[in-house]
Amino acid sequence: MNNIYMTVLSAPYLPRALALFSSFVRHVKGAPFAFFCMDDQSAAVLESLDLPNSRVFREADFADEALLGLRGRRPYREYCWTAKPFSLCKILDTARDIDWAVFLDADTLAFADLDLGLADAGSADFLFTPHRFSSTFMSFARTAGWYNSGYFACRATANGRAAAARWRELCLESCSAIPTETVYSDQKYLERIMRDVFGGAGSEHIGLNAAPWNIAQYRVARDASGVLLDGVPLLLFHYQSLRLLTKNWFDLYPGDLKLTRDVRDLIYVPYLEALSKAYVTLSRAKAMDSVKGSSVSLGLRGWLSHAKRVLAGSSNLYRFPMFT
Repeated sequence: MNNIYMTVLSAPYLPRALALFSSFVRHVKGAPFAFFCMDDQSAAVLESLDLPNSRVFREADFADEALLGLRGRRPYREYCWTAKPFSLCKILDTARDIDWAVFLDADTLAFADLDLGLADAGSADFLFTPHRFSSTFMSFARTAGWYNSGYFACRATANGRAAAARWRELCLESCSAIPTETVYSDQKYLERIMRDVFGGAGSEHIGLNAAPWNIAQYRVARDASGVLLDGVPLLLFHYQSLRLLTKNWFDLYPGDLKLTRDVRDLIYVPYLEALSKAYVTLSRAKAMDSVKGSSVSLGLRGWLSHAKRVLAGSSNLYRFPMFT
């Protein structure tokens, strides 16, 4: 297959985007990767790195008047969510001789060949990943929706392009972080796109876009082929809510889920290793000033909340030698 992958990022997400890219290059041989930058700062850094088989898009390269008109009018994170379908549409409108265009959230990491996630798509023209909520997360189905927007694959067909265009149209209407019956960020629209556009499918591969909201229901192990979930290869993991708190200290997951040792060691530690290498790359490029804001200050209320999780046995605070 001749596929292209992409992500959207701003400067504080540079370490995560570089970690994703390094894993992508390792596992998806020969496929191009596109960075869609929401600020000139991140674009300039990526251009200076001159990463192999990649392309850097600046906001002016893919944002139209409708999107640019929302800058400053929407909270910045909602504005960045709104931009996600624009990346897919740009690739589908301009790339030649491709089979699939695949959007990945920047806070994901590849563990195996991501093209394997498309191998069972059959005749589908676009592919989403169900949340597959574990029992403790099932209550989020109503607000977060059935599918997760950290992965959105469109075949370069009329229906694939129509799905990306419909996502763009709906995100322009609203990307509110406040859940309603029909809207939650850029995500809850995926169910509507399934109804509005012919040719969509939900991936049946449990290792594609796995995440904290479903990992508890799987047996996590490793063999010579890689990390496995119930014996199925882990392809892509989504590190939702992972936070760098202070130098070398992370909150791997800030919710009530206590990550098991296997999940931590086999899935999260490789991500921290990739982030560490990304910070080294940025340091050598004298670009560390660009990533200010990549750490989170909890404040008194945040630390009190974390203390409650410690007492409840659900803390995922973890020390990793990120900066040496």
